[in-house]
Amino acid sequence: MRWFVAITLVLLLGWILYLASPYWAIYRLAAAVERGDVAAVSARVNLKALRVSLAKQIAADLAAADRSGGISGSDAQLAAATVLALADPFLDEVLTADGILRLLRTSSSGEVGSGSPFSQGRGVSLEDLDDFLGASTWRGFRNVYINLPPDEPREERFRLQLRLGQLRWRLVSLELPSALRKRIAETLIRKHVR
Repeated sequence: MRWFVAITLVLLLGWILYLASPYWAIYRLAAAVERGDVAAVSARVNLKALRVSLAKQIAADLAAADRSGGISGSDAQLAAATVLALADPFLDEVLTADGILRLLRTSSSGEVGSGSPFSQGRGVSLEDLDDFLGASTWRGFRNVYINLPPDEPREERFRLQLRLGQLRWRLVSLELPSALRKRIAETLIRKHVR
């Protein structure tokens, strides 16, 4: 009987540790961002997956900003390729260690510093824990989506996707707030229209 209780307790403890692990990973990512620790941030981010995530968002906003409308067939494929080519220089600039730090320190309005999901200037307290847990969604056993900051309106939140791989949670997707995406699209259009 003691073996059964011991095994049950070990399994329960393992399950609790597993459920807490993505939140610990996001806490460590936030701490690395606030410290400006480029190496620690790079170790917690999957650059290839993050590039695809950002490219899709920026391409969609660039296409929406181009009010030509009515594109179909092979013209639509050409337009999509052109839009991604416009987004590529931005992605090259962002997907460096320093660029990721700047992006993670950016607020939903596009200002670097206060208001970003990580640079809130205060620690997470137990009172904030229920908001934080409520702002997260599990998809299967390997994917967790977290909306940050949890106390902001939905359209001003960043949505982070963490994926478990090789016994480590890493940031694989960062969904930007719509205002920030539109600002990036307008900046890219201004740069390339000149």
